[in-house]
Amino acid sequence: MRRLFAVVLLFGVGSAGAMPPSRVLTFPPTPSLPALDRLNLDMAWKLRMPVESRHDGIALIQQIGDQYYVQLRNGTIYALDAKTGTIQWSRRVTNPYPVIRPLGNHPTLVLALDAYRIIGLDKKSGAQQWELTVPEVPVAPPEAGDLLLYVPLSNGRVLTYSLPETTEAILSRDAKGRQQATERIKKIRAIVDTVAGVSPTGIDPRSARGDSYGRTSSPTSFQNRGQSTEMAIRRSNIVSKDPTPDQIAAASARPLFLSSRSPGFRVDHPVLVSPVGILISGNDQQTLLLRKDVENPTFKFTATAPLAHAPTQFGNVVYFTGVDGAVQAVDLVVGIVKWQVALAALPLQKLVATDSSLYAVTDRLGVVRIDRERGTVLWNQIEARSYVAANDSFVYARDRYGNLLVLDRVTGTPLSRHDLSGFNVPFVSTKDDRIILAANDGSLMCLHDQSQTTPLAHTPATTQHKTRAEAKAAEKAAEKPVTPEEK
Repeated sequence: MRRLFAVVLLFGVGSAGAMPPSRVLTFPPTPSLPALDRLNLDMAWKLRMPVESRHDGIALIQQIGDQYYVQLRNGTIYALDAKTGTIQWSRRVTNPYPVIRPLGNHPTLVLALDAYRIIGLDKKSGAQQWELTVPEVPVAPPEAGDLLLYVPLSNGRVLTYSLPETTEAILSRDAKGRQQATERIKKIRAIVDTVAGVSPTGIDPRSARGDSYGRTSSPTSFQNRGQSTEMAIRRSNIVSKDPTPDQIAAASARPLFLSSRSPGFRVDHPVLVSPVGILISGNDQQTLLLRKDVENPTFKFTATAPLAHAPTQFGNVVYFTGVDGAVQAVDLVVGIVKWQVALAALPLQKLVATDSSLYAVTDRLGVVRIDRERGTVLWNQIEARSYVAANDSFVYARDRYGNLLVLDRVTGTPLSRHDLSGFNVPFVSTKDDRIILAANDGSLMCLHDQSQTTPLAHTPATTQHKTRAEAKAAEKAAEKPVTPEEK
């Protein structure tokens, strides 16, 4: 009995100081002004989310554009102004206490997931714009470009839809806009067709009213797996050769199905949409890039090991981290590995890219800062167990006890720390330098460096090459000697 008591006491003491799990209900106090001064931080804003009960709490926080989206465990989505913390709108689109899924992104909408349903909510008002039902549960949030919507499914396929605004442009009586949209769609579909032909089985819009297809009694009995936007519109039976405004509005009420294709490997991550093209990846070693460059439309990349996390994109470069600890930087335009570094440690967190640095979190090395251009390891801090945010002077991290560490950005040396273990809902700032603290009692606050009153955005350079020809032309221009006249 004494031995059992000693074992229980030993384990209790060993875990007493650890940071509580994210689902544990805590009531953390607001950091005092002297404490914030020691950390060289100021508070931008704070609020308390309206949680329903002790079973409720903050489940997930995302930053999309100039907004924070907070999902409570009861299923309510709140949109907050990133600068002031003001609640702009709230909406629940699921049953109470659902499985919380990350939101997808669209130029003007956020895309909420509820089992087989995808709901498009306006970013400004939260009003529902459309609803889409897919045949399988999406394995990752859907992502949209300026023309198409991409939905990765749990069966390993990626569905492609024409966005409502794309359909409207094709049906528009504006001949110039209709021709531009149609030509761009054809180019994208030509690139896709070079990778994978149309499957013998497929999916088809089910309703004569133009509604998007839904689940069938037999999920394997689909037909016409690929179709053009024009075909999808014709099959809806709601438009004529000269559509009226009402017919155009009905056809563009929701996304129209175009194709369902498999890249040849399991898809586990959201589709990365960029000016270069779209990148499809999973937990395996293989990834597939479909470029907008018609001369070099596809690029297949095989990592050194199965991927530990979804790839991180910054400009035209994508960073991969494998379960073997290797980090690889791949130029999407040229299609080459820029650099590779072996950390020899298990990655615990998705890579975070800033203007000049790449941050990795591993089990043996802690937080590691890597030069983003050259791939050189600048420092590692073993005390730091998770990355939080960074600016031009400091890096913010958490240790195993939940303390907020302020690290020198150049050397990685801890400069200050403060106990914030009560704020146990994690958030990683990948878009800017803001520190977001959250707890399940509804507490939510934003901190920033005292000298950085405006958010420091982590954005790539504006001069990004989209094709290999543009990259080569830029290299030749850089090598060309400057004449006295040009001087």
